[in-house]
Amino acid sequence: MPLPSPFTVEEFRDWAAQQPAEERYQYFDNCGCAMARFLIAKGYTSKPLVGGEDWDQGETDEVFEIPRRLIKPLSGNPETFGALVERIDATA
Repeated sequence: MPLPSPFTVEEFRDWAAQQPAEERYQYFDNCGCAMARFLIAKGYTSKPLVGGEDWDQGETDEVFEIPRRLIKPLSGNPETFGALVERIDATA
């Protein structure tokens, strides 16, 4: 069972809003998707492995959940940070 997320939806949303709105990411790249890029940028891990509902540090056995409110927005299209922030805001 995954551990609770060490970050909030708001923390992720604020970070995503600071990225260039038209910058693209690849949802199916578990090391370069928006979540992985966030985890690296914020120092949670340098080698994230991100799945659909959880992530791990790639260096330990600890697995953390992705906040449920982020799961659908992360997998939506288009895969740009501006659109991602809009999808997150729509779930509030």
